Amino acid sequence: ISNRAWTAKHRDFLTWLFLSPERLGSLLNELRPEDNATQVLTIWSGLWQAEENPEFREKYQPLALALSLIYDKRRNIRTAADEYYPSLSLEERYRYFVDASENNKARDLLRKDVSPRTHPSGRPQNLIISSLDFGHNATTQEEQLTFTIEQSGLGQFYQLYSSKTLETTSWSPLGPVYSGTGGLLEIEALFDYTNPANKKEFFRVGVSIEELSVE
Repeated sequence: ISNRAWTAKHRDFLTWLFLSPERLGSLLNELRPEDNATQVLTIWSGLWQAEENPEFREKYQPLALALSLIYDKRRNIRTAADEYYPSLSLEERYRYFVDASENNKARDLLRKDVSPRTHPSGRPQNLIISSLDFGHNATTQEEQLTFTIEQSGLGQFYQLYSSKTLETTSWSPLGPVYSGTGGLLEIEALFDYTNPANKKEFFRVGVSIEELSVE
């Protein structure tokens, strides 16, 4: 970190970070040996500078840190929709979630039309996850995640996957396959989010027009 040529704006961020035991502690608790600490701080500093509201810098510190940890290394993450919808920058991703939290209008940043579309290849498009809830299964009382899909498609099938690394071969199915309803769809999966081993976990939802078989 000391070898990085930090600009004055970066130094303002570092002062803000290192003079707070709580902020510094959150960074140290989440950093892993495989993370690029310098890049994490560079990304976080950029998001901090872009956020002009001091209150939001504090309130959404966990969000900025999470994005910095996820994107500290170049990752080849593409979807079938990338050919038709431009990827969001990190700042746009940050702003999306901030706006979603503040006024639930972040979906307008992505597109006005949220009705299901189909890629020319036949693959579903326009998947929007509007919320993620941490709760407990009504029957077993085990920890459970609930992903809410804003507009699911009839004849489409949805499978939740999880990974700790984002590597292509690291994704595993989590929970059952769900059929689209033509409207709101809640995908539930048992997941022990209180376990320290699960502090850093990535999720994605796979969509298919053919029924998935999960072993």
